[in-house]
Amino acid sequence: MRYKLVLGILVLSLVTSLGVNAYFYTLILSHQAQMNNFLSQTIATWAREMYIAGYLLQNAATNIEVAGVDSLFESAQMTAETAWVYDSQTVYLHMALTAGDVEENLFAYCVGSPTDLKYINQTAIEMSAILYAKIQNLTHLFDIWELDHPKGNDPIHLLQGSIDSIINNCTDVRDYSAEINNFAPKFQ
Repeated sequence: MRYKLVLGILVLSLVTSLGVNAYFYTLILSHQAQMNNFLSQTIATWAREMYIAGYLLQNAATNIEVAGVDSLFESAQMTAETAWVYDSQTVYLHMALTAGDVEENLFAYCVGSPTDLKYINQTAIEMSAILYAKIQNLTHLFDIWELDHPKGNDPIHLLQGSIDSIINNCTDVRDYSAEINNFAPKFQ
């Protein structure tokens, strides 16, 4: 009788322990799925911000227009930094550095904005169009629809086949934006 009572208590303890563990495991999986969804949507937002900023940059002909575009690259940098803070994957760091470097390299074309209108040198405008093409190459590596409609999967797994290409294209965009920054004269 005593053994049955002890055995019953042990079985009850085991069942309770398994139930509690299953509950917390479910909570952890739910939290991880939410975090993965957040990261996926953050990556999609960054890709859209970069694409739009590049599109607007290719048509910018004055320092005032570039200043407006420059702030979009700054926004893209902050978006990527958000992902990097939550998950320190290297690709998120490259995304943040790319947007930040483009923003920093375009700053020289914002001189005098918004009160002193200056027209940008035609060659620099043509270089901006090339930069936009490089940004397009980068942003097309992301499946925006898949990232916008996450299913709790780790976005790094969604990007797995193209991470090296993403990093290489980020470097290409950063390097070319540095060339635009080094170009002189910047204004007509």
